[in-house]
Amino acid sequence: GDGTDMGILEIADGKVLKTTSNKTIEATILTLDGTIGSTTASETSGAVTVAGATAFGAGSDASFIYADGAVDLQGAVTLDGGAGSIITSGDLITIGGTIRGDQDFTLNTGGTSVQVNIDGAVGGASAGIGALTIGGILDLNQIVTLTFYSHSKPKHQMLV
Repeated sequence: GDGTDMGILEIADGKVLKTTSNKTIEATILTLDGTIGSTTASETSGAVTVAGATAFGAGSDASFIYADGAVDLQGAVTLDGGAGSIITSGDLITIGGTIRGDQDFTLNTGGTSVQVNIDGAVGGASAGIGALTIGGILDLNQIVTLTFYSHSKPKHQMLV
């Protein structure tokens, strides 16, 4: 995708979607049981935008998004079968909907002054998500229910 919506994008367990860093991945719904990008700087995706729901760890393994651009998940995020991670190289991470599920979630902007924006509720009235690990400045606009929380940059401000 170079600005073209892929519709429903499903990345199966153990599979990796690699793009060049100047490509944008746009999808209406993302079911992620594998990886977008990879752990090497030369194989990260560009920006990632999902207009609808995103399901991390749809199977039983952890799933990852590695991006050279901003990551904008506009719908609800679920963490079901495995943990989820979003790692950027100094770019904004935005979660526009609720975050639900019983797994761990890592959001790391790779920068000391880059924000992680969470606009929906995290966890729910009856149960929180697993551990929430934030690397960057947290801009939180809703209620959070967690089992465990850590902020890797405690000297930075947290906007709550």
